[in-house]
Amino acid sequence: MSGFIRICCLATGLFFFTNSTAADESYKVVLQISDASISRQTLVLNVAENLQAEFGASLKLEIVAFGPGLNLMMAGTSQARRLQSLSKKGVKLLACRNTATKMTKLTGKKIKLHPDVDFTGGGAPHIVRLVNQGYVLLRP
Repeated sequence: MSGFIRICCLATGLFFFTNSTAADESYKVVLQISDASISRQTLVLNVAENLQAEFGASLKLEIVAFGPGLNLMMAGTSQARRLQSLSKKGVKLLACRNTATKMTKLTGKKIKLHPDVDFTGGGAPHIVRLVNQGYVLLRP
């Protein structure tokens, strides 16, 4: 094989390698909210919206709420529109079932979540599993 053909093959391979890596680039992020502070909850949603705007369809994003942070995921929260908007963009919204069960026992009332929020068994174990799958954990 001549030198010219080798260089062409190498250049073609390099072209396809760099283009396929850029096209296959994806980001996996989990945001933890375990704080009752409205400003902290707002910050988590701001970060989620910024990540979504930056990475778009190449982003897999989950927001996991447990402990006092579960208030963010409740039905009728002041952040309901933002939760709905993020959910429509593919952001997974999860609430800790363990926290909800404890809150139900303490208050005597069943916890009602925002319609776009799903339960996960335990918030912290879910985050650990995601990190083990390569997700980056952010706790703003």
